[in-house]
Amino acid sequence: MPDLSTGYRGRGCAKGVKQWGTRTMLEVVFDDKFLPLNENGSKLKQRNGLIVRNPHRVPLTYLDWRAEPIDIKDVIWREIQVKAKMNSLSRGRHGPAHRTGQKHFSQIRHEMKAAGHVMDKMSIFIKTRDPNDSDVKDFVV
Repeated sequence: MPDLSTGYRGRGCAKGVKQWGTRTMLEVVFDDKFLPLNENGSKLKQRNGLIVRNPHRVPLTYLDWRAEPIDIKDVIWREIQVKAKMNSLSRGRHGPAHRTGQKHFSQIRHEMKAAGHVMDKMSIFIKTRDPNDSDVKDFVV
């Protein structure tokens, strides 16, 4: 157990899988024992490990995953599918991403002002997005 008085709080939650919930297939390579091997396999193991390490969902009385009752595995599988669906819906609400990289919007506003461009929210929106993106065209039209 880490000493909490030093301010150490651990790494926190693991990052999610970027493709999770986008309906794109993750290419995962398995070995002869069906263990995931490549980078996507590592992401898959990490994500699923977060779910199965919760003792409120999976009882800790089983030493081997293959001995877990099928009904518990079905509940976990449904939960993974629900989370993937929620992530997919959430990504759909974000709108078009900006293409400024690490440049801050205040720097872009400063450059636009120095160049004599109009300074309103729509002008900055168009300047920071790809004009050929169909989502941006929907906003502009």
